[in-house]
Amino acid sequence: MFEKMKRHKPDCEEVMRRYEAYWEGELTDRPLLIYQNNKKDFAFRNGATYHDRCFGDMDKILDDFLYNLDGQNFYGDALPGFWISLGTHELASYMGSEIVWGDENSDTCWAKHREGEFEDLFPIRIDDQNPMYRRILEFYRKASEKLGGEAFVFTLDFHTNMDLLISLRGDAQLCLDTIDCPEKIDEAMPMIRGVFKKVFDDTAKAGQFEKYGYYYDTYSKKKHTTLACDFSALVGQETFRRWIMPTLEYEASLLDRVRFHWDGPAALRHFDDIMSVKKIHTISYVPNPSERHTQYLEMYQKIQKAGKGVEFGGTADEIREASKVLLPEKTIYRLQGDYSEKEFEELEKYLRRK
Repeated sequence: MFEKMKRHKPDCEEVMRRYEAYWEGELTDRPLLIYQNNKKDFAFRNGATYHDRCFGDMDKILDDFLYNLDGQNFYGDALPGFWISLGTHELASYMGSEIVWGDENSDTCWAKHREGEFEDLFPIRIDDQNPMYRRILEFYRKASEKLGGEAFVFTLDFHTNMDLLISLRGDAQLCLDTIDCPEKIDEAMPMIRGVFKKVFDDTAKAGQFEKYGYYYDTYSKKKHTTLACDFSALVGQETFRRWIMPTLEYEASLLDRVRFHWDGPAALRHFDDIMSVKKIHTISYVPNPSERHTQYLEMYQKIQKAGKGVEFGGTADEIREASKVLLPEKTIYRLQGDYSEKEFEELEKYLRRK
């Protein structure tokens, strides 16, 4: 099934087995180690922008992606994958929200926030006939047909939970809503859980994930994606436990293997609650831009003691330092920087000795 992928990643099936071992809490020859860079002097075609993905020729986007694969090196446990998202607030666009773009030099897009009363949002649901929703499902179908067996197609960049309400209401207004009409948010959250289930099931079917596997920069043969709720950084424990926690637990219950995207130090106030979600397997923490993952080694150890895996990104020296204290069977390392194949192999050999 993956013969075409072997052109870009000859040991791809071995890598998939290593991921499966990781999800099961087992260690193969070394911890997971991911690194990807571009080949020198390769004439890349321009990559697709968000605007292209929303309105451009899908076949051309996929053809250009396949062409550019030949210019990339996939080291260690890196696998070729196609990022298919239409933008951070795309789920709101599937409900009819207008997509708003940045200036002419920006590819940033978001959903125009809805005005009016909170209850004007009801019912919160996906419109099957919405042009953007029909497009993303068609994009998944085309991608799975054209790329299937040669590159994975990412699961959607899910910004559900209360992040979906941010897309619909805006962060400032949503903060006010938690005070002014909390009972309306109580009504909204079950609807939002239904949105996640529908979109996950529809995109998984269109993308043939059951056949090829589930991929969000980490591979799994069983149901898998990355969950998040960035709004949690703005709220206290009471709000988190009332609305975010039950929705996170529900979304996780629909999956076999969950990676949780944890964004920034402000979100760490919910550490104990996040650790209590049994279905979360791996924490992907994103420090502030000025920080390094090495500053959080003590926290990563605490996460591992709670039975969960962690992702650690850093230079070769930082990874060597981290490997002295982190459990190899519960760590995904992402090498950052410019390294030659020989330098990567030296790091890989070092981790095999641990």
